Amino acid sequence: MNELDYALETVDEETFENLAAAFLRSRGYRTREIGVSETFDGWDARVAMRVRSGIAHASIAEDWREQLRADAEKLKEMEEERNERYHLFVFVTNRDVTGQQEYDMEDEIAEEYGWRLRLYHRQDLLGEIYNNVPGLAKHHLDVNLGFDTDHLANLEELLTERLNAIQERRDEATDLDPGPTVAIHVVPNGIFSTRKTRSTADMPDPSVLSEPVSVATDARGS
Repeated sequence: MNELDYALETVDEETFENLAAAFLRSRGYRTREIGVSETFDGWDARVAMRVRSGIAHASIAEDWREQLRADAEKLKEMEEERNERYHLFVFVTNRDVTGQQEYDMEDEIAEEYGWRLRLYHRQDLLGEIYNNVPGLAKHHLDVNLGFDTDHLANLEELLTERLNAIQERRDEATDLDPGPTVAIHVVPNGIFSTRKTRSTADMPDPSVLSEPVSVATDARGS
């Protein structure tokens, strides 16, 4: 278990609620936080995704299924009391959920209440944070993922040098073999890579993709 995984395992309720709100926004939800409510005994928010609207709830309860069912029942009561119609029920948990458990719970909520359940669990959180929003780990969990961003300035400098070198070339190449020639300019990319790289100071020699082929002729006398 790495540091981020452990932080999600042991996170307190208030911290996880703040993380869940930021996580949903990173996934494209429009949120309007209601805050701590008596209905859910915790954090909840009005959310919308495209044309669907509903309620989101975050929980660190160990028995996430029982918590989800209890929240769904309370949400149904709130829907009736307010004479509103919800389409989405978004539930965020820091617990592990299997694919089959997710499918079963989606079917259960759809059959019981007619809502679409969007269940986000530990692996969803880990994937989103690692791949798209690593800053959430530092801001909410005080976990530095160690992504090296110092190389960005080096890449920008290298890019400028390479482009300048290309633009300053004026003479035609004189040492090329006769025949078709392909020139490839490689520009540094992958700036979000977590692996350090080292570049050379000079322009690299182009790779030889194929050697010239001599065509043999068959001369026959009459």
